[in-house]
Amino acid sequence: WDQRLCLIPDGDLYTAISDGRVEVVTDHIDHFDSSGIAMKSGAHLDADIVVSATGRQLQALGGVRVSLDGTEIKPQDRFVYKAHMLEDVPNLFWCVGYTNASWTLRADITARATAKLIAYMKSHGYTHAYPHLGDEPMPEKLAWDIQAGYVLRSLHALPKSGTKRPWNVRQNYFADAIDYRFDRIEEAMVFGRAEDRAALAG
Repeated sequence: WDQRLCLIPDGDLYTAISDGRVEVVTDHIDHFDSSGIAMKSGAHLDADIVVSATGRQLQALGGVRVSLDGTEIKPQDRFVYKAHMLEDVPNLFWCVGYTNASWTLRADITARATAKLIAYMKSHGYTHAYPHLGDEPMPEKLAWDIQAGYVLRSLHALPKSGTKRPWNVRQNYFADAIDYRFDRIEEAMVFGRAEDRAALAG
């Protein structure tokens, strides 16, 4: 089937499929009837029970509302920086895993990159840092290029991805791991100190 591969520790699903006790069908639901599900392809799935499990709705930052100087930040209006920060939002880090590999692979890269940035800020006396795109035009591309319904339904609520580093979200662990080792922390970053901001405000 054309969905992402499921990894199952005991492999019992694959045993059930090979025994003929389970069938995986990839199709679009046309409607429900008295005996099951009619598919758009014309096929019919007989069913005694139908479990509706397609209502997942993705939310950026888990739905947490973020504001900066009293103004609400809408993630869908911002580009993602190195897959773990939002454009022009200081000191905010988040983790989004890969769609084609273990979630924890990017979680590890994100944690290391975050720790490296915080250590750099501490060593230079900075209190805040944020990625800044500036006036450079940046074409957009889909950050999560999979056709799962729960992703397609949520694209309007997710941050934007650019077409080139460091603003593009990739689904390539090996490329990201290499970049992490050789990235410049200062790349497209703005650093500042709280006391400087307070002096300007005064």
